[in-house]
Amino acid sequence: MKRPIAVALTTGLLSAIPAFPFDDGPDLDVPYVPTPQPLVELMLDMVDLKDGDVVWDLGCGDGRMVITAAGRKQIRGVGVDLDPRRIEESKANAKEAGVEGRVEFRVADLFETDFSDATVLTMYLLETVNRKLRPVILSDLEPGARIVSNTFTMGQWRHDDMKTTDESSFPRTIYHWVVPANITGEWTWEGEDEQGTLKINQKFQEFSGTASINGKEQAFEGGKISGKEIVFEINLPDGGVRKYTATAEGDVMTGAIGGTEWKATRKPGTKVPLDEAPPETD
Repeated sequence: MKRPIAVALTTGLLSAIPAFPFDDGPDLDVPYVPTPQPLVELMLDMVDLKDGDVVWDLGCGDGRMVITAAGRKQIRGVGVDLDPRRIEESKANAKEAGVEGRVEFRVADLFETDFSDATVLTMYLLETVNRKLRPVILSDLEPGARIVSNTFTMGQWRHDDMKTTDESSFPRTIYHWVVPANITGEWTWEGEDEQGTLKINQKFQEFSGTASINGKEQAFEGGKISGKEIVFEINLPDGGVRKYTATAEGDVMTGAIGGTEWKATRKPGTKVPLDEAPPETD
């Protein structure tokens, strides 16, 4: 039987907590490498932490990420790690920080954990692990959920933002993503004086396709998605350009063309998963 990937990379805590540089733990595939506290603060800055957020830290180590988040805002925090020693340490640290009532820590394999209620997801994992998590993140998290990763990317899913710091003994890059709505498929839409169809091909937070407006078809590209918010432009046959904005809610998009409202409905059975890219090599 294949051994599950054991994750014990972590993300930061209060300065009083010692940072043991490397600790492989009990038969772990990913080493425990604490994130310096200034990077923890930066990661939480990047996701614009808000009251009411649900913060999950995958590979929580000593719990510093969710503990710091709970010290900043009224959030609920969950840390997951496969190393029982780290979980016990996290619980003790949460109690010392006075936030144990708002955070919890679990000994669990993150690939067998349901974190779909996360509005903020923090990670310090390897890129190979991030890529394996990517399909779950894109399918299970709500559009608009924010993700931040220390050092490692999501492969073909391009980040929305990044920051580089020379904090500690070597530079670190922090990557930030916003989970995009899935708007793949075929849509019918209507506005005040016209109607049409959209066929949308989506690659993470970008999309292209074709639009048929009152029977005239026109290709478009360069569409952008941030959470549920959508923007794209169509070059009209007469040489003009029309900008569309919309908000996606499941199989319905509502928005405006200039000052005119429009609404689109997705044809059943045309939606496809966002992460159907060919396997990536290490």
